[in-house]
Amino acid sequence: MAVNSLWKRDLARYPAPAYRWLLLVTTTLVTVALYYVFYVLGSASTLIITEFHWSLDKYIYIGAAAQLMGAVSAVAGGFGDRFGRANLLIVASAVSVVCAFLMAHAHNGNYFIVLYCLLGLFEGFALVMSSTLMRDFSPRVGRGIAMGMWTIGPVGGSYIASKVAGDLLASGHSWRDLYTVAIVTALIVWVISAALLRDLSPQIRNEVIIQAERNVLEVQSSSASGAAAPTTTAQRTLTLADRFPPRLLVPAAGVTLYLLIYVAAVSVFPLYLVSMFGFKLSTANNMMSLFWLVNVLSALLWGGLSDWLRVRKPFLTAGAVMMFFATLVFALRLGHPTSQAAMTWILVIMGFVVACGFAPWMAAISETAEEIAPTRVAYGMAIFGSVQRIIGVVVAIIMPHVIGTESGWRTWWIVCLAGIALYIPTVPVLCGRWRPHKPETKVLDVDVSGLRSGVTPSSAPQQRARH
Repeated sequence: MAVNSLWKRDLARYPAPAYRWLLLVTTTLVTVALYYVFYVLGSASTLIITEFHWSLDKYIYIGAAAQLMGAVSAVAGGFGDRFGRANLLIVASAVSVVCAFLMAHAHNGNYFIVLYCLLGLFEGFALVMSSTLMRDFSPRVGRGIAMGMWTIGPVGGSYIASKVAGDLLASGHSWRDLYTVAIVTALIVWVISAALLRDLSPQIRNEVIIQAERNVLEVQSSSASGAAAPTTTAQRTLTLADRFPPRLLVPAAGVTLYLLIYVAAVSVFPLYLVSMFGFKLSTANNMMSLFWLVNVLSALLWGGLSDWLRVRKPFLTAGAVMMFFATLVFALRLGHPTSQAAMTWILVIMGFVVACGFAPWMAAISETAEEIAPTRVAYGMAIFGSVQRIIGVVVAIIMPHVIGTESGWRTWWIVCLAGIALYIPTVPVLCGRWRPHKPETKVLDVDVSGLRSGVTPSSAPQQRARH
């Protein structure tokens, strides 16, 4: 009975704002913990490589294998549309903690690799579940800041991994101690999420909710979005274009190219700063912790601004342009003596502007997915997750043959600059306009803290048009 009550997490009512924020914060904490555990390897890369006698090529290929596992599981994340998101996220979190515990006590390199790939498998699955939950509990007016909160997951996880590594390694601790701290943190978060996390019922989450305030739910009219009714897609045979919509594939590929510099930051920035500029590993991690901290705060800022102005695309384009020039400055420092203060400022600026091109993008891709088919939002987000990881695998296979020498690093930064430039033409494919506008909506005259018994958003008689 107790297990059954834990598994039944559907909310019959749409949560009031305070409860909705609690659910958003809880989902964010779960995502932070998951990525923190996943990114410990990058923060302790030089120590783990040395202990297990890996080459740089092997280290990069291990990351590629984990990305491939994540791509497979991200596709499976589409099951969240059928079975709900919260329970699947909680299970994935639990397995991730177990994998991390075994990694911390691994004394065989191959055993460690298998566990890390399993961790990558559940990380990809959790990405889809957590991002879809953030969409479920955030009406479009507020989606930008909610998705900015979601980016705290990977970014905040990187920040904590770098900060803890910088402090503990400077005090003489081993890389295993880094995993121990991450495991304890993730376990505490798991207990909290198991108690608090909930799902929307299918009939509620299949609506495109614009606002939820002042005792009304304001949802988007189907005629305004041009989207089919939620039941239409389910009643016909899905075509290849339905299963892999270009409106999702193209932006997903574009943002992955944009984030090539982010992939490098996660996996090799500490290594780069140590090998090319002579910084200590603890110093490099402390510098990277500032990069991630600024990234977290700016994600909330850019996401909130895009909500306030009710546009996403101008932020995405501006962010890409700013990131191009910030990356160019970063690349041009290669081969020149650079002080710790100067490099820290460059990293801080990069952390600030990269979020402008990504946090509002997460809101835009979720809005595009729900306009294509509100009943298959998790599947839409799964496409993003799988495309991101497939390209990541290709990058990881190529990277070892490029980086390592000064000329190789320079070539890689050029590739990152090209990725940022290629991202810009994919922005118009996303839904939404370039200028603020008020969408055509209908208002459900119900208590915002819940739907009346027997009343669903699609059938409520108390509807009136709002233009």
